[in-house]
Amino acid sequence: MKYKADYDECIKRKRICNNNKMKAYALLWERCAKIMQNKISAIVDYETKLYDNPIKLLKAIREHAMDYQETKYEMSQKNKEKEKILQNILVDSKQQKMCWSHILEVH
Repeated sequence: MKYKADYDECIKRKRICNNNKMKAYALLWERCAKIMQNKISAIVDYETKLYDNPIKLLKAIREHAMDYQETKYEMSQKNKEKEKILQNILVDSKQQKMCWSHILEVH
């Protein structure tokens, strides 16, 4: 009898734990932005490893939230464009100086 009661209690705890895991997963998932949800659901083993596993979902969220490589390329492109503009300004100013110095030497 005692073992039956312990077994029933264990099964009850497992059921409660599984329900709480699903609730935690649902809460985390609905709090994610749609873009983050798309990134996470695009992971190859999402269905088998991440779905209904709140701890692995949190790790995936952290990984994608901290991953700045996606924006790094865009920012480096903007910096390169700014560098080109500055170089063009410098080249133009050097050409103007050379032109002015040539004009001043002639006169």
